[in-house]
Amino acid sequence: VRGWRSRSRAHPRSLAGPCCQCKNASCAYVGNVAANKRLGIPPITMNDGPQGFRDDNNPGTTTAWPSGLTMAASFDVDAMREWGTGMGKEFFAKGSNVQLGPGLCVARIPRNGRNFEYLSGEDPFLGYTLVQPVI
Repeated sequence: VRGWRSRSRAHPRSLAGPCCQCKNASCAYVGNVAANKRLGIPPITMNDGPQGFRDDNNPGTTTAWPSGLTMAASFDVDAMREWGTGMGKEFFAKGSNVQLGPGLCVARIPRNGRNFEYLSGEDPFLGYTLVQPVI
């Protein structure tokens, strides 16, 4: 796949430069979109969601956040706000401006391997209520 790089070795083409905020070839982000200076749009630096910031540049600094379903099971709006604020601060401090998750999805298929990431489980009202303070 074009643009893909293994986590064990850097992609031969340098990832540093105008496409992202990285300083070297071991880019900390799982996705990048170049800035559009003409329109004043900054680069987009995406990283994975609540199970932790995927980062080879700051080893041992990633928080292992609880899964979305675990947090939703608390039914605690204040805890959801703290969870979202904590993740947002960590991701922003490491240079990411887009967090890929947590997800909000009604889990209609119990064998879906991503259900643990979703806030709503089987209750759409629960998801609606709990996702707001996270964002």
